[in-house]
This record gives sequence, structure tokens and C-alpha cells, in this order.
Amino acid sequence: MRKTNYSRLSLIIIAGLFSIGVSQISFGQGTVISNLTTLKVQTGTTVTQTGTMQMLSGGSIDNSGTIILRGNLDNQTATLTNLGTGTFQFSGTSQQTISGQNVMGNMIVNNTAGVVIGGNTEVDGALTLTRGLVTLGTNNLLLGPLALIAGTPSASAMIVPTGTGVLQKQFTDGTGVARNFLYPVGDSTGTAEYSPVTLNFTTGTFATGIAAVNLVNAKYPDPKITVDYLNRYWTVTSSGITNFACNAEFDYKVADVAGTESSLYCLRSEEHTSELQSR
Repeated sequence: MRKTNYSRLSLIIIAGLFSIGVSQISFGQGTVISNLTTLKVQTGTTVTQTGTMQMLSGGSIDNSGTIILRGNLDNQTATLTNLGTGTFQFSGTSQQTISGQNVMGNMIVNNTAGVVIGGNTEVDGALTLTRGLVTLGTNNLLLGPLALIAGTPSASAMIVPTGTGVLQKQFTDGTGVARNFLYPVGDSTGTAEYSPVTLNFTTGTFATGIAAVNLVNAKYPDPKITVDYLNRYWTVTSSGITNFACNAEFDYKVADVAGTESSLYCLRSEEHTSELQSR
């Protein structure tokens, strides 16, 4: 296997096309992709980046292979940017940030310190949750119509949509298209808790359908709920989905229960028509 190692190089690509086709290559301090420049990673090639990979406005990444990032991904382009059909693997030892608006083929999270979504991000292939939390904050993470969750989601490997950002899944019309999905979400307030949501659409029209999930690790703010309740509620919203029926399942922890668990039941808020509490 051929390997080219530039372990202490701070690579600045000034202009034109920088194409990598060897089996493995390593960059050290950081990579800056300038205006009118494309970093192209070919199929079968693995690029390891120790520092931040920064793409300035007007630059681009065309990744058909694998880019392993130990630092941040900093996309300074103002618009949504397609980074190719390949894989981005986040394997740092401190918290990593994905900045800008990015579309990726596949994404692997393998960092116990976690990954922060610093701009709306889309994954169209496999999102593999190996180790670490993916924190959305104020940004959205969209999974395309063919996207799937790989790995073993848990309290140590999940998506945290507890800010204003949501985890979105796109659904489409067509024979044989799956319309059920497990949202591997949870919260990291105090002790991290995995509380996934499963949506199974049995009927509906899904021309440009998106269903999104957000959660709060607290009692639903209704003064009428005072005795038996969960210290957790989920917000489920949809757009572009019409005439549908959906079975929804919400998993919670025993520690979430206040009062008598057998007295809990689903509650659909009239104020927020898609908010539910309990199972």
C-alpha cells in the first residue's frame, strides 16, 4: 500500500485543482482551500487531517474517498455546499466543530469528546454513530431520503437536539421506499440519556416530506400537569407530508417518571399540535 505522509505540513492550496489519488496521505497542522480551488479526494484514497480543514469562500471539496479529521471542518462559503459522495470521519480527541452549511455523502462520528454542528448539515448516505455526541445547538441536521443510521446508538453515541435545532429525516413517494425511521436522540443535561423516537408512516403523500424531532429534558410547561408526568417531552414537526397516518414511539428513562408510571398517557398539545409527552 502506498502512503504519502506530510505529518508537519500546513498545506495552503492557492488555486486550481489539487487531486489526491494515492492510497493514504496525512496532513499535519492544517489545510486551507482558497478561492477557485478544489480539493479532490479520489475513490479508494484516505486523507488524514490533524488540524483544521478550512475552505474559504469560493473554494470547494470533492470527496469521493475518505477524509479523517482530527480537527474541525470550517466551511466559510455562505451557501449550502456539496462536499462529494465520500466519507467524512470525525476522530479527534477534543470536541470538533462542523462550520458552514455542508452536504456530505457519509459521516462517521468516533470522538468521545463529541461533534458540534455549527451550521445546517445534510448527510445523504450513512451516519455512523460509533462514539461521542452530535450536538445540534441552533442548527439542523438533515438526513436525506436514502440516509440511514449505522453503528450502535446509545447514551454515549447519539444526536442531541435540545436547542432550537432539530434532527430531520426526508421521506419520498415511491414503491418500496421505507417510511419508518428511528431518530437516535437524547439529552446531555447532567447525565446523558438516550431517548429515541421512532416514526412509522403507514399512509401519506411525501412529495418533499420532512419529519423533524427535538426534545427537552423537563416537564412539559402546562400548569395543568401536576401529578403524573414525565420530566421529558418531544417536539415532532413535519412539512411536505399530507394525508398521513403515523405510529409514533417515544422511549424514556425510569428517572424521567414523576408520580405513577402506569397513570401516564400520550398527550398531544393543542398549543403545539405536534408535541407529545409520555410514551
